[in-house]
Amino acid sequence: MANGCDNTMFGCSIGMLGEENVGGRWRDIASIGVGCIEIGIDTIDMPDSDIADLRKSVEDAGLRVWSVHSMFGAQYSISSPDSDIRANGVKWIAGAARVAHSLGAGIVVVHSGDSQPDDQSDEEAEALAVASMKEVLTVCDGLPVRFAIENLPSGYINSTAESLMRVVSQLPEDRVGVCFDSGHAHITGEDEAIVEQASARVITTHLHDNDGNGDQHYLPGIGSVDWEAACRALSASTWDGPLMFEVGGPGSHEEALSKLPVAAMVLWGHFEG
Repeated sequence: MANGCDNTMFGCSIGMLGEENVGGRWRDIASIGVGCIEIGIDTIDMPDSDIADLRKSVEDAGLRVWSVHSMFGAQYSISSPDSDIRANGVKWIAGAARVAHSLGAGIVVVHSGDSQPDDQSDEEAEALAVASMKEVLTVCDGLPVRFAIENLPSGYINSTAESLMRVVSQLPEDRVGVCFDSGHAHITGEDEAIVEQASARVITTHLHDNDGNGDQHYLPGIGSVDWEAACRALSASTWDGPLMFEVGGPGSHEEALSKLPVAAMVLWGHFEG
C-alpha cells in the first residue's frame, strides 16, 4: 500500500468516556480483533489518577487509545457568532487534548462548528473556526497531539471539500489534519472529493455507511458508499493509520462491532486490489 498503513490493525469508536459499563467492554472488544479505539469525552475534569487507571485498563486488555473525540454541539461550536460559545468550544478541545495525551492518544477529532445560523455566511463561519483553532494551538503549545478536523454533513461548516480545506489550509500541517468521515461525505455527495482535495492532510478516519439520505452509521457494505473508490482515494493520500470505524448498526451496536473483522477484511481487499 502506498500509504504505508498497518493493514493488520483496525479500530472503532467506543462512545462517550462517561458511559457506565464502558470499561467492562475492553476485553470483549479486543477479542474480536480490534486493536485500537476512539473515545468520546463528556468531561475534561477527570483527575489524573482516574485517567491513568483508565489507560491501564485499556492497555491491559491489549488495546490502545488511538484518538479522542472532543465534545460537539451548539454549545461547543468554535464557529459560533457568540464569543462565549466559541470560548467554551476552545476550552473543551484543549481539555480533550490533555485527556488524549494522558491516555496515550495522538489525535483529537474536532468538529469546527455546528449547524450554521441562516444569517451566517460560510466565510464568517470559516474565519471564526480558524481563529478558534489557532487559540487551541496556542493553549496546547508543546503538547504532542494533532487535531483532526472532521468533514460534516450538509448544513454544517466544512461539509464540502472546498470549505474543509479553506479552514485546514490556514492551520499548520504538523499540528492539524483531517478526519475523513465516509458517511458524512456520502450524504453530501463528496465521497471522493473530500479525500482527494484533503489528500495531504488526512490523518484518521470515521468509516461507516449509509443510503445517502441520513447519517445512519451502518457497517460498510450495508449502504451505498462506493468503498472501492473510497479506499483507492485513501490509499493515494497521506493517511497511514489503522482503519477506524464509527458504526452503530444495523441492529444493535454490539452486533455491528462483532462484524467489524469482516468489514475490515473487505476494505483491506480494496486496498490490495
